[in-house]
This record gives sequence, C-alpha cells and structure tokens, in this order.
Amino acid sequence: HAALNRGIREARGEFFVIVDSDNVLLPHALEFLVTGWRSIPEDRRASFCGVAALCADPEGRIVGTPFPRDGLDSDYVEIRTRYRVRGDKAELYRTEVIRAFPLYPEYEGETFVPEGLLWNRVAAAGYRMRFFNEVVQVVEYLPDGLTAQGARKTVRSPRGARLYFEEFIRMPRRLPPRVLLYHYANYFRFSLHCGIPTGQVIAEAPSKPWLALAAVPGFLVYLRDRWVIQGGAPR
Repeated sequence: HAALNRGIREARGEFFVIVDSDNVLLPHALEFLVTGWRSIPEDRRASFCGVAALCADPEGRIVGTPFPRDGLDSDYVEIRTRYRVRGDKAELYRTEVIRAFPLYPEYEGETFVPEGLLWNRVAAAGYRMRFFNEVVQVVEYLPDGLTAQGARKTVRSPRGARLYFEEFIRMPRRLPPRVLLYHYANYFRFSLHCGIPTGQVIAEAPSKPWLALAAVPGFLVYLRDRWVIQGGAPR
C-alpha cells in the first residue's frame, strides 16, 4: 500500500496499471485496456474511473470468476457483491480520479492495508468501470507473496483491515444480507485484534442489530487467528 501511495502520487500519465511482482502483462494488455476505455462514449467518461479485464494462471485458467457479460458497466462494490465475481483482476485507472481520493493510511509497524479500501471509496463516490472478459495478465502466486500470506499479513496489520471493513459497512447503499454479515463479522474481528474495547465497538457500529448477529462468528474467527495464525492463546 505504501508503494501504491508513492506510485499514485508520482504518476504522470493519464492512466496507470498496477503490476505486482508475481504478475506479467500479456503483449496486448495495454492496447486492449486503452481500447476498452475508448469504447466508453466520450460524453460518459467523466463518470468512469477506468476499465478492468481478467487474469489467468500460468496454465491459462481464469483466476476466480469471469464477469457476468463482456462490456458490463458497474463498479467494484456491485461487481463483488451483487454479481459475486471473485479473484484478482487487471485494471486500468484514470490517474486524476484516483489521486482525488485519500490514499492508503500508513500505520507505524503495519505492512499491509487491503487494496480494495481505495477502490471501494471510488465506487462509493459513484464512479463506474467497464468490465471485459479478456485475459490480459498472468499471475503466478509466490509462496511468500501477499496472496499466499494474506491472512497472516492482515492479522498482523489489523488497523488497516479494520478501516476497510468499517468503511464498507458505512457505505450508503443497499447490500445483500450475506455481505453485511461477513463485513460486520470482520469489523468485530479486527476491532478485537486492535484491542478496542467491546463497548466502544458496539457504540461506534452503524447498526447494532447487524453487529449482534455478526459478533459470534467474528469472535470465533478472531480465536482462530490467535491460535492458528499467530500461534498463541487469545488474550
């Protein structure tokens, strides 16, 4: 997240694409993504933040699930919740749009903030994306990479994770019950990892009933984190 902050601040182009250490862009990737952007009518582009396409593994298998249809206009919250699209995707973003939002917080002693924090903020502000079912990037997950070590890294950087889930449950839109339950449970889970008193968590929750429903699963996952991931008894 710190590298993304610097990259976004220093970017000089109209667009930027994030390429992780275990990712490779296919030869036609940038041309395809820019062509996808140009397929959006010019008079509508101000409401779009970019375009997205698919990733595949080295054997050619699509990572996660494809989009519901080619050329779909949506946003990252809707695409993940309503359409249940899973897995890493390849995106091209408008630099000026992303730079207008607060970048990732950099907490002392923490090394990870969920990348979706920024994309959720952009979606909540009403920006759309156009989604294409074309593979433009190959990903090979490394044993010590963020994907393989995601749970450990997230638990060891709980403030960024808590912020991600807190902002999600405060989002001003209707969300499916299963999505709310999942995010409230993780909000409670990472609040515990941050050492925040339960009374404060309850007082600050946007919905007390949803927090009550999610508290038990959130606490159970917190216990699992302490035993399995951190290797220590819960405190």
